[in-house]
Formats: sequence, C-alpha cells, structure tokens
Amino acid sequence: MSSSFDPVEKTIQAARDGGACCPEAVAELLRPKLVTEQRGATTCVYAHTPEGTVPVEAAIARLREMPRLARLFSPDGKLDLREMPHEEFLAIRKTNPEIFGLGRR
Repeated sequence: MSSSFDPVEKTIQAARDGGACCPEAVAELLRPKLVTEQRGATTCVYAHTPEGTVPVEAAIARLREMPRLARLFSPDGKLDLREMPHEEFLAIRKTNPEIFGLGRR
C-alpha cells in the first residue's frame, strides 16, 4: 500500500460523489470505522457497520438514509440532536461547526 494513500480523502470524495453537501463531516463520522484492503494495485476503503464491513460508498448511502443526519446531504435538511449520539455530534462539529451556529476555530 502506498504511504500517501489516505482513506479519509477517499471517503470525502465518495461522500461528494454520493451527494453530501458536507462531505468532510460524513468522512469524520466514518473515520473510526474505516479500514483499507490492498487488492492488487488498488487500495479499497471499507467501513465497519452494524450490517458488517461494507464498501465506503455503501456506508455513506446508509448514513444518507438516517433522518437525523439529513442536513449533511441537503442544505434544507435538519439535524436531529435529540436522536444524535454524542460521538456524531462531535465529529460534525469538528468539521462543520457552522451547522450548529458555531464559528470555526
């Protein structure tokens, strides 16, 4: 595996391709779940989910279906803080604090 390969950057690009308007936040949500696998000359990125280990694109599609995270995929969507685990809140706040009305550090 190339030392310059960054699974988070690949996840950000996959989130953009998956329609996320906040791809950095989506990647940050998945960061602790990411794993890579070398397949020949290609490095594949996967994420651990409750359903098992899936390609990162499938994990992003699963996040897109969660109503509490709708704002990450649509500027008109909402974030449901009552249903959001604290770890998700921290990950989103780290990359997109403006979503919560906060300024960047």
